[in-house]
Amino acid sequence: MPEKKNLSDYTFIPRNPNTAREIQEFCMNAGNWMDVKCPPSADFAMAKRDEPSERIVKYANSIYFKGKDNLGAFFRRYDMQNDEEHIIAVDETTPTCGELNFKHVIVGSDEVGTGERFKQIIVTAVAVTPSHMDELIRMNVTDSKQMKKSQLRLAGEVLSGISSQQAWEIFENEDTDIALEDAFVKFRCRILPNREYDKFQRIENGKDKNNLLGELHAGVLNPLIRVCKPDYVVVDDFMETDKSVRDEFCAALNMESRRVFLRTKADAVNMAVSCASVISAYLSDIYMEWLTEKIKKDYGITGDFALPANNLAFKEQKRMLAEAGADADVVFAKYAKTTFRSK
Repeated sequence: MPEKKNLSDYTFIPRNPNTAREIQEFCMNAGNWMDVKCPPSADFAMAKRDEPSERIVKYANSIYFKGKDNLGAFFRRYDMQNDEEHIIAVDETTPTCGELNFKHVIVGSDEVGTGERFKQIIVTAVAVTPSHMDELIRMNVTDSKQMKKSQLRLAGEVLSGISSQQAWEIFENEDTDIALEDAFVKFRCRILPNREYDKFQRIENGKDKNNLLGELHAGVLNPLIRVCKPDYVVVDDFMETDKSVRDEFCAALNMESRRVFLRTKADAVNMAVSCASVISAYLSDIYMEWLTEKIKKDYGITGDFALPANNLAFKEQKRMLAEAGADADVVFAKYAKTTFRSK
C-alpha cells in the first residue's frame, strides 16, 4: 500500500453556506493569520503571519488551502458534518447528507465508461462507516471528476488495495469481478467488456442501457448489503427518470426500498458513492493506459499515441487509428463499443 501523505494542496467545494464565514472567524480569532492580496476571481485570501506559505483562498465555488499543515481536512469535515441538505432534496423525511456520512453505515455505488467508445463500463460498490471518515477526508476523497489525476491515482490505490501493476494483470487476464478483502474499504467491482455491452445492445429484449446498469449496480451492491448490513444504500442515479427501471432495480436489491436513495451527482455529497466513483475512475484510467500500450505493441506503433477521443465521429476515430498504423477494424471489433453512438 502506498504511503498516505498529507496533501500540501487541498481544495473542496463547500456544501454549507456558512463554511467560508467560519474559516474567516477562525483565522481572525487565532490571531496569527492576516488578510493578503486576493488572486483574480477570489473572494478573500489569508496567510499565516509567521509562515506566509500557509494560505487559504476562497473562490466563488471552492476553497483552496496551501501548506504542509493546511487546515483543508479540518474545515472539510466541518462542512460535511453541517451539510443540512436532505439526500433527496425534495423529501425532508430523508436523512441529511451530513447525517448519512457521519452517523450511518452506507453502501454506495457509481459507474464510469458509459459515454466513451473505448472505456469499459466499470461499476463499483463500497461500504463506508463513520470510522472511515477522518482518513477519507484527509485523503480528500470526493467526486472523482473533481480530483487531480495524481490524487485520484493515490486514493484509488489506497482504497482498493490494487496497484497499477495488479490492475494491468486484471485487464490482461480479462477479470470481470473484483474484490479484495484486505482493502481499506470493503468493495465489489464489476467490469463489463465492451463486446458484452455490444451483445446486450443487439439483443431485442425490450431493455436498454439503463436496465443493464441496474443489473450491474444490483450485482455489486447485494454482496456488500449481505455482509455489511448497511443502514442505507445510496446510488448515483443513472436512471434518467425511468420509473420502470427504478422499480425493477429497487426490487432486485436485498434492501427495503425506503432505505435506498437514488440521487443525481451523489458522488459529490456522499462519501460511500465518492469512494465508488474513485475506484471506478482509477481502474478505468489504468485500463486506458493498458489498452493504449497493448495496441502500440500489437501494431509496432512508436512515439506518442493516444486512443481517439470519444467525442469524435466514428469514421474520424477509425481514420486516426489507421494513420497510426493500427488495423482500425480489428481494434474496434476487439475493444470498442461498436453500438455506441456519440451525441
